[in-house]
Amino acid sequence: MCFNPIRYAPVFAVLVLAACNNFLNEWSQRAAVSAPAPVIATGPEGAQYNRNAAAAPLTVEVQNGAQIAAAGGILSYQWYTHSANSNTGGTAIEGAEDAHYTPPTGTPGTVYYYVKITSAIADNGDGGAKTATALSTPAAIVVDTRTDAMRPAITGYPQGAVYRLGAEPAALTVTAHSLDGGDLSYQWYWNREDSNAGGTAIPDADGAHYTPPTRLLGTLYYYAEVANTIEDNGDGGVKRTTAASNAAAIAVNDKVNAFPPVISGYPQGADYRLNA
Repeated sequence: MCFNPIRYAPVFAVLVLAACNNFLNEWSQRAAVSAPAPVIATGPEGAQYNRNAAAAPLTVEVQNGAQIAAAGGILSYQWYTHSANSNTGGTAIEGAEDAHYTPPTGTPGTVYYYVKITSAIADNGDGGAKTATALSTPAAIVVDTRTDAMRPAITGYPQGAVYRLGAEPAALTVTAHSLDGGDLSYQWYWNREDSNAGGTAIPDADGAHYTPPTRLLGTLYYYAEVANTIEDNGDGGVKRTTAASNAAAIAVNDKVNAFPPVISGYPQGADYRLNA
């Protein structure tokens, strides 16, 4: 019996087509490029704070960030808040799109925070997954019921100056306001060093202004400590907190410096005829 190739041609065609399709599928799968998934090295850590205390930022670190960058990937972040100890179903925090997020401490209770990290590469149409995500574990931020006074906000600072011995100086001024409705108080200090710490309190210098003396030669530094005090409700919180201004240098010397002349009239250009 002789082999008839014409009779079996359709069978060969089907086999060849199937082989080609398998090859193309395998080639397509090998050629597809997917975004590398972020690997979280360190996640956010929980903490406990008094009410209105300054919180440390929550931080996440990606272990394979260099590998993602080498693949042309870009990392993005989105922080979420949750009432339960879970990293799904939370509420996205508007504007919290960095590797760090500082949680608020104004409301007592426990809130959980987690971050979703996305690695994205350009879509070249090869069918690969162009984004990959990773979720951190939730971090519990506990704010107790104690209320702490907030640090006063200093918005205006004393300015240094140079005076002749015995001259009448201008008053140094500090401007501040309370962020929580507390009462502000002031204490001025002098220092031999250019520092706003370790100075000597000036008796009766307890206002927003202080006029430094000019009866001694030399340079002294002056700064104000502003205190914010809130009502003590017995909850154990810190009811008084302070902030210091910059140190302003006041130099007193016995030299008389000439003032620069004030020119009130200037030569003017003109046009003339010859021998006019």
